[in-house]
Amino acid sequence: MIQSTTHEAKTQVRNLFFALQPDESVALQLTRAAQQARAAKLFTGDGRPVHTHHLTLHFLGAHVVGMHGEFPAGLVLDAMAAANSVAFPPFEFIIDRIERLGRGERVPCVLRSAQGSDAALRLFHETIGAAMRVAGLSCYLERRQFAPHVTLAYSGSEAEPLALAEPITWSVREFVLLESHVGRSLHNRLGAWPLA
Repeated sequence: MIQSTTHEAKTQVRNLFFALQPDESVALQLTRAAQQARAAKLFTGDGRPVHTHHLTLHFLGAHVVGMHGEFPAGLVLDAMAAANSVAFPPFEFIIDRIERLGRGERVPCVLRSAQGSDAALRLFHETIGAAMRVAGLSCYLERRQFAPHVTLAYSGSEAEPLALAEPITWSVREFVLLESHVGRSLHNRLGAWPLA
């Protein structure tokens, strides 16, 4: 038992992913949307901390790291090389509804993009994916269809989807590489790339 406790103290799980992070204006609107979702009983409690709100573009795995926080050799550098090669103009999309992704005791309560408003977002996702292939990161490309969303909380509520009282226009000017510490609500920005 002592050995197991010692091992756990020296290792932790960290996620690595490309994402969009909201600016101050969008972050405030996301907070209001979370308040609307809570009032409609789509989830209870505090939900995810505001500073962790993001939209995942590509997930680069959950990794057990040692006490010094090392990812697999070369992974972060390869991800940065992929990001450096991405050329894409600024764009915007609209978030217009709150819904749950699936059914069960603990499923994500999320904000979803308006159909027809996210064509550029989906093309951007494909562009980063193509850059990842060139950088040798094909093994991290998901086969399931891209479903852009921002997770507000995890919930067992059976409430119906809800239209936002005020749709959110998200202007995308950069994308980032994030490291999240699983179970600690802590995100580190490892790199950011402007769109131009």
